[in-house]
Amino acid sequence: MKKITISIISMILITASANAQNTLLDISYMECGYKFTLMADTIKNIKTIKDQHMMLLIGNKYSKFYSYTTFFSDSLRTSMSAIERENMLSTNNAAGMVEFLQKNPLGELYNIYKNYTENTITFTDRLPSRVLYSEPMVKQDWKIINETKEIVGYNCQKATCTFRGRDYVAWFTREIPVNEGPWKFSGLPGLIIKVCDTQERYDFELYAVRKVKKDIVFSKEEGSDYQKISRKEYLKMSRNYIQNPFANIDVTFRRADGTPFIPDQKRYDVMERDIK
Repeated sequence: MKKITISIISMILITASANAQNTLLDISYMECGYKFTLMADTIKNIKTIKDQHMMLLIGNKYSKFYSYTTFFSDSLRTSMSAIERENMLSTNNAAGMVEFLQKNPLGELYNIYKNYTENTITFTDRLPSRVLYSEPMVKQDWKIINETKEIVGYNCQKATCTFRGRDYVAWFTREIPVNEGPWKFSGLPGLIIKVCDTQERYDFELYAVRKVKKDIVFSKEEGSDYQKISRKEYLKMSRNYIQNPFANIDVTFRRADGTPFIPDQKRYDVMERDIK
């Protein structure tokens, strides 16, 4: 096996440094911002220090759920000249890459597209490699509870469900009569304002909503087609990546000063646990 010496930062940045080619799917009429908190260490029950900002664009034919944190960081990189990107990704400029990511961190790397016309979901991800799978849009079997409370200024009602190996509690509002929500959630008589699994490992909560027209686009990295796989293959790939992100290559991780180090092991599970 060929020996590769690379910083962990440059490996992540390379996956997003190319210019994107986008396909227009729809025009949104509503945009929702969600704060996403996940438990990064399920052994010590440690949640992420920084919340991630996720966006949901809702149109008449499609919706798109993605990380605004990653989108913003990607936009800055793709706006750079080829020379600037090359300099930033150089292993000799580790300090520059550290500074860039500290100011513009990456978030979740997946996109979720709901196709209302065909009743399907298309899921794309960039780690551990650029992959894509499609599946029928399976709506959760919600049980609406006679319990209400106010969340971010909206009168919300409680609902519960079991979905793909986890139990969830959601709060939705009839004040926004939109059958949508973050991630793959939908199927309630109003916008989902908050949803969290009962173990509190994955938590989405609305922080902003507005009526706005924006392009809903399918983002495709230039020169790199997505590999089409099944959801089962994706979950297996994700688990393998979580356990050992660099199993297929021999990597030496180096800090900004050039000294090698061994990164901490990731200790969390995928959201969907129905397929082992």
